[in-house]
Amino acid sequence: MTNDEKELSSLRRTVRRLWAMRWLKIAVTLVIVIALVGHVALVINTANSLEVEGVRVISVAPGVVVGDFIVTFQITLGNPTGGSIEVDRLTYDLHLEDHFIGDGEKSNFRVEPGSQDLEFQVTFNVYDLPAPVQELFFGSSATLTIEGEVTVPIKLFGVWRYTEVTVPYSHEEQVSSGTEPPDNPPPSPVLLAPPVYRPTASASLTWSMNADADFSRYEVHHATSPDFTPSESTKLTNITEQ
Repeated sequence: MTNDEKELSSLRRTVRRLWAMRWLKIAVTLVIVIALVGHVALVINTANSLEVEGVRVISVAPGVVVGDFIVTFQITLGNPTGGSIEVDRLTYDLHLEDHFIGDGEKSNFRVEPGSQDLEFQVTFNVYDLPAPVQELFFGSSATLTIEGEVTVPIKLFGVWRYTEVTVPYSHEEQVSSGTEPPDNPPPSPVLLAPPVYRPTASASLTWSMNADADFSRYEVHHATSPDFTPSESTKLTNITEQ
């Protein structure tokens, strides 16, 4: 075999190896793509399996402040798969006869296989609602609507967030106060003079209607932020009627 023939034979072997490596790269790429697509499909299918099995009102009870009511309700999530499902957030909005009374959310938790009950509370003041809604609530019943959505993140290999799946829900239920309304309740008070921050600070409140209301059934509380829980420590003890 001449040198030219040897070089030609070597060149042919090199070309064959290059083609073999090219096809090997294509095959590996296809395997990776198929694995990624299969993984994403599995994750999306698992996320779509999450269900809101039920929503129910546990109780509607009077709060500390006159007119306040605490709605306690339960949301049941169902996971029919064999593994846990990560939830980014669960939101809820409450309306009484189409009037907003509160909202909230629960973030970053997992739902294990089977059913999981989550309990929430929302406090509202019935005197913030129109008079017809008050009459229904204190009388026969009013329609309470609880709606929101559950957001499940889609992550590649449980690390990289790719997209998300949203599961909406809505529930309506008839509720009532279970109590008689206070005698001749006054409307919301008007702050005439904002108090100056000092030990002897005071504030004047006035009601434009129902001057003959039974004010002994009402309490006045103070705090430095709007989101606080009324208690004995926030209750004003020196109240003068004029």
